Parts: sequence; C-alpha cells; structure tokens
Amino acid sequence: APCPAGIDIAMVNKLYDLSVMQDTVPASLRAHYGQLGKNASDCIGCRGCEKRCPFGVQVVSKMRQADRLFAE
Repeated sequence: APCPAGIDIAMVNKLYDLSVMQDTVPASLRAHYGQLGKNASDCIGCRGCEKRCPFGVQVVSKMRQADRLFAE
C-alpha cells in the first residue's frame, strides 16, 4: 500500500543507501533526491509502512536519517 504522505519509500531508501556508501553524498544522488515529489522530510511518522514492510525495516527511523543526510 502507498505511503499516505505520498513518499516513494523505496526510492528514498535506495538513494540513502547509495549515498552512505560514499564519503560524501554525490551531487547526482542529491539531485535525484531533490527531484522527488515528496521526500523523507514529508514523513508523518504514522508507521503504517512499518506494519506492512515484509523486511522489518524501521522506516520512520530511516526517513529521519535520510532527511538529515540530504539536508546537509
């Protein structure tokens, strides 16, 4: 089911994971993140995604981490 805040959670996670593998966030990843219609800062913390996630990802925590990373 989609995020009620409209976040493409999989894409935010992908961009976050690719970014933390680098010493600094590559400009291309920062640009892709910036072009998302909604991003981690739009997370409302409802945790509905966590209940539905088959991988047990703590999505709200990951959204906070992504927000901090891309806000730098």
